[in-house]
Amino acid sequence: MVSSFASILAIHLGFSILSGIFVIYAMFTRHTEPAVRNCLAHAQSQGVSISEEDCRKGVTTLKGALIGVYVIGWLIQLCMSFNSSHYPSY
Repeated sequence: MVSSFASILAIHLGFSILSGIFVIYAMFTRHTEPAVRNCLAHAQSQGVSISEEDCRKGVTTLKGALIGVYVIGWLIQLCMSFNSSHYPSY
């Protein structure tokens, strides 16, 4: 029972890594101009004065946060997979 759970968890980790790589690739190959224009338009509709450079920094920060969330999630899944695969030996 535990070994089948460990196998399914390892397969899930593999799919998670593959899909995460695709999402990260898609985020970095798209142009950031639409996101910056959307940021500026939303700020103007709210009556907030913001520069284009601030919107660019925000988009860059969100891309970095996305990578961080994926990596942390993968590390947690890797630890869970490792622990469950070695559980019978405890």
